[in-house]
Amino acid sequence: MEGEQPIDVFVSYSSLDHERVRPIVENLKASGLNVWWDSRIAPGSGFDAEIQDALDKARCVLVIWSEHSVASEWVITEASEGLDRGILVPVSIDGTRPPLAFRRRQTIAIGRGKSALEQVGAAVSSVLEGTAIEFSRAAPKHAGG
Repeated sequence: MEGEQPIDVFVSYSSLDHERVRPIVENLKASGLNVWWDSRIAPGSGFDAEIQDALDKARCVLVIWSEHSVASEWVITEASEGLDRGILVPVSIDGTRPPLAFRRRQTIAIGRGKSALEQVGAAVSSVLEGTAIEFSRAAPKHAGG
């Protein structure tokens, strides 16, 4: 759509992990990136169509692996799109192993503290071809496991 901002990062995760993912999203947004996650789906809109449109426009797919997301067909499908396009950044928030098809990619393990979030920023920056990403000094309160 004309005048519409490109989507820098599409965040794929299980809705059961919403509060653990929120700090990652907030840090990406604070870095000036246009981040899409399912909280942006408008009431009454076609869920499939809106997700497909956002994935098509995304320059990076950040998949958040967890005990919940590895069982989600939505997350696996979205991650597959990122993998196929070479724009996938995998992150684990609880140490759960990604599904077999995704284990050949280095996964960033999020624990408590800023260094793992800086790794997420560096990985996203790499996919976005050098877009500088700096996370806020305060470590997110809910990113750890």
